[in-house]
Amino acid sequence: MSRMFKTALAMVLATSCFGGTGPGVIVGFVVNGQTGERLNFFQDDGSVKNLSDDADATSQVYTLINGEFVRATPCDSGFINAENAVQADGCFKLHGIPYGAELPIFAVRNGFERFHGVFQYPNATIDADGNEHGLAQVVANIRMFPKTYAVDYKMLVHLDGRGINDVNVACQIRQQSVQLTTEGQFLTPLNTVSQAINTTTSNDGTYGDGFAQLAGAELVLGATYHCTAYKNDLYENRGVLTGTAEFVAGVDAPEVSLPLGSSQPDEELLYAVYSNADDPTSLLGSRGSLIITFNRPVEIVPGTADCQTASINAPDTNGDFNVVPMAQSDVLGNSSSEQVQVTSTGETGLKISFTSPTNTFDSKDVGATVEFHGVFVRPKGSSGTVDGNVIRMIGAASNACSAAGDIDAQELRSARTEVQTNVLHLF
Repeated sequence: MSRMFKTALAMVLATSCFGGTGPGVIVGFVVNGQTGERLNFFQDDGSVKNLSDDADATSQVYTLINGEFVRATPCDSGFINAENAVQADGCFKLHGIPYGAELPIFAVRNGFERFHGVFQYPNATIDADGNEHGLAQVVANIRMFPKTYAVDYKMLVHLDGRGINDVNVACQIRQQSVQLTTEGQFLTPLNTVSQAINTTTSNDGTYGDGFAQLAGAELVLGATYHCTAYKNDLYENRGVLTGTAEFVAGVDAPEVSLPLGSSQPDEELLYAVYSNADDPTSLLGSRGSLIITFNRPVEIVPGTADCQTASINAPDTNGDFNVVPMAQSDVLGNSSSEQVQVTSTGETGLKISFTSPTNTFDSKDVGATVEFHGVFVRPKGSSGTVDGNVIRMIGAASNACSAAGDIDAQELRSARTEVQTNVLHLF
């Protein structure tokens, strides 16, 4: 961290309020992700560590509330004293949190990688008398890792214990950015570069076949990775091989087992490689479309156009009383869709668009979305029209089209986001 950044950060945090204006409180502990040791961010209060505030320290935990920097303060001492064995090491407190607020939480410390996560404070409930009730306190712990720390992962991809070479492996960070992880209630660090890490299994020269290498320098420490493996060609007449595994980078052991399962020989694996809506922060505007690239040539399942619908959510968030746009009326039984158009963008691509709504969008209504339903796809040239092993769907059919009742389709999976999104964020 440069001296200029340290000085600027200290000035900003020192001049900010100690808390916001809301009733909520976040408490937690900062932990060294390598050793498990608690990290102190505050001065000692006599013989008791980490209880005396230090606004000028270059090591800080802080957030933004209503656009203003708010730094963490020490946890209250309570009954801690020099004689008892209660320790306050690593404890911090962020107070003044509004109910329902989505907060970026940062931690900086000399010698450690900066931490950035996002936490959604629970919404309050309103009783019959109009009184607000919310959680007075929530827990959000933080893992920080030394700058010199990195863990390379070795993944064994196997079928019944036998390592398999030439298997494609794609590992994607799970962006649980607005919720806590279950174990230990640690905030999930955000990844600013969200592409998947792709590799292929081979003989590593030491342990044998079926190994994939994941370099620690490419991983976000403390984040959960979801890995999908697949072998496109039929393997020993077993069909397509697929499997999944998860690990927490820098926390779980550096050897990961990924077992494969075999499909029926006639299954044709179809998944999304990329779409323009994978990043929910991408705003696509009033005429946005969902453009998906698949791993193989694709087509719409014949006879399912009547199932394709679009729903519009565009509340008047700016309060100018504009007429809210609605989707065109859907007519069942005519073998077509009044709300959705699907066109090809090449052998392996589809463009899914919505028809013009009843009223125009107001671009100032932040948060407007369009959601697609009932788009059934299959590998091009497939003969099955109801086979759920082959057919994939983008959004479950929301109307009563007859074709949907005959198809046992699975959700379309994505190499980047697990389930392929069916939502367009417009403004």
